[in-house]
Amino acid sequence: MNKFDLIFKYAKGKKLNKEELRFLENYLATLIEETRLSDSRPKMASNEMCDSLGLCHESFEMSCIASILDKCQPLENEISREQKVFYLLLQSRFLYY
Repeated sequence: MNKFDLIFKYAKGKKLNKEELRFLENYLATLIEETRLSDSRPKMASNEMCDSLGLCHESFEMSCIASILDKCQPLENEISREQKVFYLLLQSRFLYY
């Protein structure tokens, strides 16, 4: 199992099982922690990945994964994963508005 297979599986309209969602959740947590601890720019998603999810080219990989998780397993009474990633990217100065 790898992130690309799961992302493209989701993009094709197939449902992700609990183990696959847990894998993506753990991977997202790792990406978030790496971003907090590093000055390096986070990984960008490939154009193919962005296209398959209907997202803008040059989106961050962690934004794509957060989007999938928010659609499959929305958080209750918390800000969404997409918002958490957005705020982290703003704080880390990788995004500007």
